[in-house]
Amino acid sequence: MNTASKSENIEALIDEIMPESQIDKNYIYGYTQPGLMASIMYNKFQFLVASDYFIVYFTPDNLLLLTVTTLGDLSGEYAIIPIEDIEFFKAKKGLIQYKITIKFYGEQKSMILKCNKAILNMKWQKENINHFLETKWNGFVK
Repeated sequence: MNTASKSENIEALIDEIMPESQIDKNYIYGYTQPGLMASIMYNKFQFLVASDYFIVYFTPDNLLLLTVTTLGDLSGEYAIIPIEDIEFFKAKKGLIQYKITIKFYGEQKSMILKCNKAILNMKWQKENINHFLETKWNGFVK
């Protein structure tokens, strides 16, 4: 349980999927907001049933999305998105979290991830967010 909270578990899965990549604080945890129907149906518990949770790993050529279950485990499901498929990337700084917008070529909607600056059981999140600020989100943000 909570395998996604430990950096060694995340890095082992990334290394299994992309063995040639060099992992250096290039991943963050984020979630998507539930839609309107989920908000109406589940009210206060909408985040437990309708949100999608991810570990997002940035490489110079790809984005790797690792899915995280509601209980905080790495599910083993993933998507590799080539940089060429990304039309727009923006990271907007908020008071306690970042709002990351990713628009893909040919898609009507954008993927909006919320990334908290710090998470209690994920000590690496704050350090990795700071790393991305220093590196301008690995070149994604111009």
